[in-house]
Amino acid sequence: MRVLSKPYAVAIAGIITASFVVAGCGDSKDEGSGTNGDDSCDPNTELVLWRPGDVSSTPLRNAIDRFNETSECGTVKFEEVTDDTIDEKLRMTLGTDEGPDMFVSHGGAHLWEQASDPETIFMPASTEVADFFWPWAERLTTLNGVNYGIPSSGTEPVMLFYNKTILAENGLEVPETYDDLLAAVDVLAKTDYIPIVISNQAWALLMFWEWLVDRIGGEQVWESCVQGEWEACWNDPAMLEATEKIVELKEHGAFADNWASVDYGAGGSEPLMTTGKGVFYLMGSWGYTSMLTADPDYVKENFGFTKMPAVTGGKGDPTNVVGNPTRSVIITNKAKLSLAQEFTKELTTDQFIKDAIAGGQVPTNKNAADFASESETPEFTQFLLEMIGEANYFTQSWDVGVTSLGSTVEPEMERILLGEITPEEFIAAALTMDPNA
Repeated sequence: MRVLSKPYAVAIAGIITASFVVAGCGDSKDEGSGTNGDDSCDPNTELVLWRPGDVSSTPLRNAIDRFNETSECGTVKFEEVTDDTIDEKLRMTLGTDEGPDMFVSHGGAHLWEQASDPETIFMPASTEVADFFWPWAERLTTLNGVNYGIPSSGTEPVMLFYNKTILAENGLEVPETYDDLLAAVDVLAKTDYIPIVISNQAWALLMFWEWLVDRIGGEQVWESCVQGEWEACWNDPAMLEATEKIVELKEHGAFADNWASVDYGAGGSEPLMTTGKGVFYLMGSWGYTSMLTADPDYVKENFGFTKMPAVTGGKGDPTNVVGNPTRSVIITNKAKLSLAQEFTKELTTDQFIKDAIAGGQVPTNKNAADFASESETPEFTQFLLEMIGEANYFTQSWDVGVTSLGSTVEPEMERILLGEITPEEFIAAALTMDPNA
């Protein structure tokens, strides 16, 4: 388990604790010049930006096209890098001539571990541009008081989707607490429906722990893991109680018997929802866009959405959200800083916001609510904006916040749902993981 035991653990702990404090950019670097003090205007300059080229990249691609049409001092080139290779490529190339001028990152531990010395290899974002975004969108790209990122994609909180038609047919209300959800599972388990749809992807299973641990113990439990306090994190009573509740859901018949063979997304979990076989679906907000694409009429007519249920007696603030706060453009020391910072202004424009909303995203720009009505699903967009706006805290997805979690704890999560280990054995297994592996 690689936690940030070197210089960055303490820094990130401070970042997370101060989640709604806008971090200034400091005076340690010159924001107006290139890496070698070069602030000249050369139309032949080209900055290369790396990002996975999925559907969510469209607003950024459009922003690059608009910038290139009007820029007199250079252009930006979008270079697609696959999602499963970009982290390793960045670790190998940042700080060298082979690396990009800019790249897109989720921030947090992933970002700081990608460079041998982030404060030398990354260049500061412009405070003028940063002021256009919600403060929490910057906290995961801020180190020692300097913000290195400009948000470039929508926010992706985890939420609970449900089939409102099936709920009504069975006399059920939208669950506001875990107990409400468990009661609904008891009713639905006696029908032909799958009460809660899950997939066999470890990161998708992880969302259940993220939700319950936050609601039971509050954000501090996960903060202790991010800070490198591994034993304190996993010995917290919230970890065991959350695991027990997940097992309880399984024992009450919440999940399909063949859940371990159900892939994520269009290949498995989402069709179970869009064909009316499943009732509840705990997933990131992107799930709604994906399902809407698959069957827009059915989803618009039958689907509802709500925030993660509270846990009665829990310490966690019920307004808290977990998930992916945003992705941000990071400028490296290879870039001509003045040109890169000029490009990031394109991410503050009304057109960028409109493009993001048209693609089903909810951008982190402060004035995004002004354009919610232009969404194909204005009710969903407005709900997300309100949920995020009311949030006391936004916890980053665990496997992004601590990068090697996927190769350590996540396999044990599958074993707990397969009935191969008990909740106590699950916690014991997590505690044996090497936090510096």
